[in-house]
Amino acid sequence: MLQLKSIVILCLVIFLPANNQIAVAQQSIKKVVRVGIEYGNYLSSNSGTFSKSPGITFGYLTGINIYSDSSSSILLGVGINYTKQLFYRAKVNYETNAFYKYRYVYDERYRLAFTQLGLYPEYYYSVNDNIIVGVYLGSSIGIGSEWLESNFINRTIIDSTKNYGETLYGVNGEYNMGNWRLPISYHIGVSFYYKRLMFDFRFTYSDMNSKQDFLNGLNNGFIQIGFVL
Repeated sequence: MLQLKSIVILCLVIFLPANNQIAVAQQSIKKVVRVGIEYGNYLSSNSGTFSKSPGITFGYLTGINIYSDSSSSILLGVGINYTKQLFYRAKVNYETNAFYKYRYVYDERYRLAFTQLGLYPEYYYSVNDNIIVGVYLGSSIGIGSEWLESNFINRTIIDSTKNYGETLYGVNGEYNMGNWRLPISYHIGVSFYYKRLMFDFRFTYSDMNSKQDFLNGLNNGFIQIGFVL
């Protein structure tokens, strides 16, 4: 119920008619489209037999001006983003029964794809007419899906004294682990504006609301490039 209320509030904020601009000092950044890649999991994870590739993100940012003076502004940023994150697990062991007791070893890649709606209180400082620096923190809620891809590595017999019956675990391939994940993410970052270009560096902590505990505390980083409309 709390997640549903959060979605409703965020939708109302996006469509508020009042001053739907990002104002920085004497300048007006109306709307920003942005695209980027994730680098946290990409740099730190062991992908095993999978070819490692970074996740992606792209979206739209606007905002509501709260306060501004000659050189700085405080505003409430509102953003909608599509994000695809990849999470790797190499040489994962599973024990199962298939006539004998076996230990299976797999490489796994989780693909988390979702659309996020977020609120980001932001502070901007205008260095000069062309350069603006901003810092922000905030949270977002999303909706999306979780997929698992697995590559079989090997299996070994760990108990051959009993016949357990035929209950093999898993095969190679891709599995849908749920279409209605509702991830909650917390963000902190810094943005640099040069004329109509925006460069954004963000750290994110996410709870994917997954049945897999290791996906419910993901740290990641994103780099984004945007264009001011």
